Amino acid sequence: MLAVEMGMKKFFYVLLLSICVLCSQQSQAWTGDVSKFGVYGDTLQLNAPAETSDAYLSDTSTVIYNAAWHCNFKFEFAASSSNYVKWYLVSDSSDLRGNLNGYFIRVGYTDKNIALCRQSGASVSVLAQGEKLRITENTPIYIAVERSENGMWNVYSCLESDADTVLECSVTDKTFERAVYGGFYVKYTSTRSQGYKMWGLMRNGGTYKELPKPKRGDIVINEILSYPYPDGYDFVELYNNSDSTFNLADLTLGNGKSDVPLPSVKFYSGDYKVLTQDSASLSELYKCDYDAIVEVKVPSLVKDSGSVVLKCGTVPIDSVYYNAKTMHNPMLSNNQGVSFERVNPALTVWTSAAENVGFATPGYENSQYKPYNPDDEQSGSVWVEPETFTPNSDGVNDLAMIYYKMDESAVVNVAIYTSDGVLVRRLCRNALLSPSGVVTWNGYSDRNLLMPFGIYVVAFEAFSTSKITIKKKVPLVLGV
Repeated sequence: MLAVEMGMKKFFYVLLLSICVLCSQQSQAWTGDVSKFGVYGDTLQLNAPAETSDAYLSDTSTVIYNAAWHCNFKFEFAASSSNYVKWYLVSDSSDLRGNLNGYFIRVGYTDKNIALCRQSGASVSVLAQGEKLRITENTPIYIAVERSENGMWNVYSCLESDADTVLECSVTDKTFERAVYGGFYVKYTSTRSQGYKMWGLMRNGGTYKELPKPKRGDIVINEILSYPYPDGYDFVELYNNSDSTFNLADLTLGNGKSDVPLPSVKFYSGDYKVLTQDSASLSELYKCDYDAIVEVKVPSLVKDSGSVVLKCGTVPIDSVYYNAKTMHNPMLSNNQGVSFERVNPALTVWTSAAENVGFATPGYENSQYKPYNPDDEQSGSVWVEPETFTPNSDGVNDLAMIYYKMDESAVVNVAIYTSDGVLVRRLCRNALLSPSGVVTWNGYSDRNLLMPFGIYVVAFEAFSTSKITIKKKVPLVLGV
């Protein structure tokens, strides 16, 4: 944290008299429009031709976590929308004139103040700003910035006339964390091409490190809302199913036709991330973990059936084909606002989110989650959980989960019979299934009629290439 308690007035003068880290120690590291700047003593000054233009210098800068940045500025003229400085704290590109993702302090501009801004590509958003007319001509100003591990930003300043530092603004934003470069961008008119001065640049804090790229299965698509309420938006929930931390910026989300890049956000093991266009709308319509929401324009999802594809570069990490007819609970008379939930990240079984949680669970464990650990069972096993299920869409035991474990992939037939031996539903017919997994029954017959409560029998048959045959009959109860 900044040494505000030690008396920043004194600290300000120490910076003025210090050996300039910016100029004397790091001059060889700077790239960009080097010829437009000059070093005079311990001060970096714009020294460009007398023409309306811009100039930038950038260097390697990886501080981002519990970090602090310090620098002094002096303009020999009145700041304006045509004469100002962008002090880049964080950037993923060395070209500070082009598109990039990062944060900068805008010094000057129309209000002649200090503003913390976020840049996403070519788009700039002012996150927070201080009082107007803080930047005056020929008056040095010291600016310091803090950023916490969790993305809390504090911006301070100090003039020679101030008794102590002034808190300009505070805001929490952790959209981007990929810190690779920093530097200065200067916008100037022809009569102001030599009037910018900067000195005393310091940076310290935890540094950004490139994270591993996810492999298939590391991140799964865990929940999908493709048919939102009239005042809502689609969302896709991701779950980190690995032991590693990833950066969402390495991923794209698509609908099978177009892909959208994701922003730079850390994705920790066991965490959820909810991708949606409007976090405020989502929070109003559903109980959700606000910190898990990542605002991004989700590719258009077809209401009833379609694809969601997650990629790392060109490599698919996970993909889901959703279908309201086969995946939503048949008891639902209207599935608007109801999400598709994955019952377990290790399985490909989906169903409707439960009514008692508001029909969606963005940012936390799915209402229809079921544990799955086939390692506890012997090969050749077939079992049903729960033994009694109640398909009433209350989020409690809505599905009969028919688990199996075999030595190898096999061709499988699964059917449901009444206790009198009458065929009710064929769940699988000559389906090639993996060595372990689950088949579900929602309580409905092949004619899409909800069966009455009572005892039923699961008939499971498997035939493998090695001629191993499994035939099992397991009872289950459809309750009320």
